[in-house]
Amino acid sequence: WDKPGLGDCGAIYNQFAPLSNGCRPAMEWQTYDVVFRAPRAGDSGPTLSLAHNDIIIHNNVQLPGVTGAAIDEDILTPGPLLLQDHRDLVCYRNIWIVELAAAGSSNYEPA
Repeated sequence: WDKPGLGDCGAIYNQFAPLSNGCRPAMEWQTYDVVFRAPRAGDSGPTLSLAHNDIIIHNNVQLPGVTGAAIDEDILTPGPLLLQDHRDLVCYRNIWIVELAAAGSSNYEPA
């Protein structure tokens, strides 16, 4: 497989190609672990890290704005997670979203 492009599996649509190909063969379950940090007031914008089948394909990428499939241009208001297919059979399972704290704890107790 050649170097991944802007429209390949795991790409941030038309913005960033994945760092590498994390795909398993067709008809095998694929896993994605996404860490998205929404912008805050005065922030430089949203960031995203993504592992595809345990391979880091995006590492703290700063997103310039919405993608072509966005509902609107509002990046400050929480919205849905949109999953895309390209006319192929797609099955989803075990999807969960966990809101992360805005900042880490200031109390650290070593084990």
